[in-house]
Amino acid sequence: MKNRKIALTFASLGSALLLAACGEPKSPTASSVASTNGSEETSQSSAITEKTKISFWVNWNDNFKGVVQGFIDNFEAENPDIDVELKKIEGSYDGLLTQTINGYTGSNDYPDILLAYPDSVQRLITYGIVANCKPMMEDATYGWIDEDRDDFVPAYLEEGESYPLDGVYSLPLAKSTEAMWYNPKIIGLQLSGVNGGNAITEEYINNLTWEEMMDNLLPAIETYNNSLSDDKKLYQLNADSKVGLVGYDSDANFFITLCEQYGYTYTSMNKSTEEGELSFYTDEATRKGMSDLLVKFHDWNRKRYFFTGSYGGSKGYTNSFTNVDTGLPNALFAIGSTAGLSHQYSTTYHPYIAKIPTAAGHDKKVINQGPSVAILRHKNANQQWDTNRQMAAWRFIKYMTNPTNSTNWAIATNYLPLRESTFSTSAWQEYSAMPEDKNTDTFMTASQSHYAETISDDLFASPVFTGSSTARTQVGGVVTSALTADTLTANDVTALLKTAYENTLKDM
Repeated sequence: MKNRKIALTFASLGSALLLAACGEPKSPTASSVASTNGSEETSQSSAITEKTKISFWVNWNDNFKGVVQGFIDNFEAENPDIDVELKKIEGSYDGLLTQTINGYTGSNDYPDILLAYPDSVQRLITYGIVANCKPMMEDATYGWIDEDRDDFVPAYLEEGESYPLDGVYSLPLAKSTEAMWYNPKIIGLQLSGVNGGNAITEEYINNLTWEEMMDNLLPAIETYNNSLSDDKKLYQLNADSKVGLVGYDSDANFFITLCEQYGYTYTSMNKSTEEGELSFYTDEATRKGMSDLLVKFHDWNRKRYFFTGSYGGSKGYTNSFTNVDTGLPNALFAIGSTAGLSHQYSTTYHPYIAKIPTAAGHDKKVINQGPSVAILRHKNANQQWDTNRQMAAWRFIKYMTNPTNSTNWAIATNYLPLRESTFSTSAWQEYSAMPEDKNTDTFMTASQSHYAETISDDLFASPVFTGSSTARTQVGGVVTSALTADTLTANDVTALLKTAYENTLKDM
């Protein structure tokens, strides 16, 4: 993790949720705020010239809404010129996007701040209503200082620049990633051919490669488990052949992460043409490398070492405690989203957490995921873009993600901290204190908070462009098809990749 430039001490969570951020300066200065496409800029003051009301649309549950409403109440007390309305839209993130588009094209009722995944932001960019946040971030009065920018986890800010246009079109808020949970009973086992003949340790699990896991660790565990009596086994697979020792929830994330880990190019972006490139098929090295890799995972699947959520998971989850008939875990390792922590443990099963395996000889890589927020533009009575609303939206986002509030947000929601200074706060240290009893829910949240401190430099994000959402769906389908095939060759995978490429092109 990079050196932290801010050392802050905060009160405990109970008090911290009531704290307001340091007051923002109120004196205006001139700045230039770019339009959505960044090609035209309008000179304007960053001051808000009249009382301004903005709306923030989310689909969160009442608990998350309550935390944000607390931020709003404190913000409005410090900024009487701005009113923020928090509105819950029932349904999925796709539903949020659909209602936003319908509002823009029909009733003119759409939010100033939208909770959205990058693909949804890109869709709205094509309508010309997403504000470029960069000028606001650099505003002399209300922008971030260098310490702010340096404090954010780099991958989160980079995601906002991953769109076809120059500028920043989304800002981080509800971020998560993937982790691997595993049965703690394997710790301390000494198995032939594993860890140089030494006992299995947490450090060993945290540094697994796919090859070490599939070719050495799992066969050794399988042999050991088969030697045990039924009442002492580590696991007992269901009769359904679609489960295995390692489960990966997301087929799409699995494909994209493999590309990143093995040095292949999943997709790329040409900023000059504002177009994405489907490198998973057009790049020869990627096409060949991924074809060979998926054949390996197909073979490991046939040995019941590996499966995915779409292939055999229950409702897309491959969590390890679903075998209610025997009380034993279905799988020893489950890879899924940190936002879905509750799906990884039960009242009787509390696994350990580790980094996901990676490619031999390559750096660790783990996908950056979770929704961000985008600022949407509105016309005023003169049919000009309402800069008051844009600046009001920016000022609230800046407030909501300041050091105090971003720490409170991470603790209250279980999303990953946005800022690296969070890890040094007293509130976070209290929250992440490891309990003596590891068979508790508190242990699960504490161990995940420690995991969060280790992955900032491992995170990556893929370019976002028209068709990138379809590309995700298509490559996820390639994984599912590869695993379900009775037999599979590299040529078969190449044919699947070609179909995925062609289907994505139709959307682009």
